[in-house]
Amino acid sequence: MTFENLSEKDIEELLAKVENSKGPKISRAEFSELEAGKRNTEKLPLELLGDIEVELEVELGTATRKLREVLEMREDTVIRLDTVAGEPAEVYLNGHLFGNGEIAVVNDAFGVKFNRIYSEGNSNQEKGQENE
Repeated sequence: MTFENLSEKDIEELLAKVENSKGPKISRAEFSELEAGKRNTEKLPLELLGDIEVELEVELGTATRKLREVLEMREDTVIRLDTVAGEPAEVYLNGHLFGNGEIAVVNDAFGVKFNRIYSEGNSNQEKGQENE
């Protein structure tokens, strides 16, 4: 027997057969109706989210090149970016603009000293999106 395209009546008959058998008792699941517009407005403490990992990216600048130029690049090739030295670098949090800051060197590694962190709703710009 295939179970494709079973009608409501077929399902009821199968359930009746199972109920009369000596095997495990199987019954149809019943769910209460969902109420439209009812939401849980209870706020959860932010501490619950504290251990979630997020990805921060710092964009120093961008450049556009023709594929021919990319294919000709070697290990000593320098690419000029569209930002000027000293201009703030943009910081993205999971692909969304989070803030900007100055590039800093911290113990022989690069870091960012924030100049600005955008508040909620202040910047919804996603990475790769042009300013409008």
